[in-house]
Amino acid sequence: AVAVGNHEFDWGIDTLAARIGEARFAWLASNIREIRTRTSPAWATPWRMVETGGRRVAVVGYTTPGTATSTNPLNVARLGFLGAPALDSAIAQARAQRPDFVIIVAHEGAFCSADAGCAGAIVDLANALGNKPDLIVSGHTHSLVNTVVNGIPIIQARSSGTALGITDFLAADRAHPRRRVETVFADRETADTAVARVVQAAVAAVRPLTERVVGTLAQDLPRQGDQYPLADLVADALREAAGADVALINNTGVRAGLSAGPVTWGQAFQVLPFGNAVVKMPVTGAVLRQALEHGLGSGDAKSSVSGMTVRTSAAAPAGQRITSIVLGDGRVVADDAVYTLATFVFLAAGGSGYSMLRGRPFTNTGIDELDAFIALLRRQPQPIRVAQPHVPRVTQAN
Repeated sequence: AVAVGNHEFDWGIDTLAARIGEARFAWLASNIREIRTRTSPAWATPWRMVETGGRRVAVVGYTTPGTATSTNPLNVARLGFLGAPALDSAIAQARAQRPDFVIIVAHEGAFCSADAGCAGAIVDLANALGNKPDLIVSGHTHSLVNTVVNGIPIIQARSSGTALGITDFLAADRAHPRRRVETVFADRETADTAVARVVQAAVAAVRPLTERVVGTLAQDLPRQGDQYPLADLVADALREAAGADVALINNTGVRAGLSAGPVTWGQAFQVLPFGNAVVKMPVTGAVLRQALEHGLGSGDAKSSVSGMTVRTSAAAPAGQRITSIVLGDGRVVADDAVYTLATFVFLAAGGSGYSMLRGRPFTNTGIDELDAFIALLRRQPQPIRVAQPHVPRVTQAN
């Protein structure tokens, strides 16, 4: 069984339902409801009983409520994502069937450190449960979690198949299962031949596209830090594709870095894999300021810009941390003037918390983010050299 996660909705509910129909395992979500009917969607199974080795194990699913803004909000507009009470109810229903164990698979996570312990949504969820499961298998934050919260063991094995979470329930001490997270070393594993054949066929089918060279870099462009040249390039690509005054992107939409040397279409796809359309929307300077306050003003610069320089102050009160916005031609942005903003359709729909953009009219350029980025790479003198700007696009004063 698997938990339904936020990115399962990236290609729409119809596609998700089709993939669920093809699977030989259950996709579980106890906390998703149709807003109109307040019922669970037909494709969302809250929990299932798995019988194996003479044991009955109830597996209950949970989807992060953050899905409403961490996938394209247009794709989930008719869905509601509930919290702990819905999961509590599903656990009670499962317990009524007298399983030997109840295990939660949750697309929700946390971050842990030796100094501060563990904190995050899955910790809050465990603390809120009245009906306690025997184990929570968590995810979403791509991190290592191995802890106990509210008497509930929680295990999370990082991400992308790089680790395996193992929990052993012992008859002599069922209340304290043994947990460990083991790193998966590729050179120690043997591929499953049936899966390998599927993967090899898919790779071969797309190789003529993925191996096509779209540009050459003179330097590495890593995905690291709050502000970095690769994200700036993506923002530039959107602004140029839309012919807009300025552009704004969320840095979490940039999913990989690039190494010096030839850049293939496949490598560029790893940078921008979501298929976001580039949109152009008129916004007042006041709305632009609100968007920048959300993306840059928290002290954690999660966004990148093009066509403007932005100054922020960490010491200023929330809502007033954007101290200056200057366009590329030197004009200071005025709150009552109108400017054209290029961005991802995901943000235009209110994704990643950009509620100030939701509902505003925009023009879909029909250009995919990846196509815009590749077009920018191809237009540059080769090999592409990305110089640090004399004036940084985003600076923060204490």
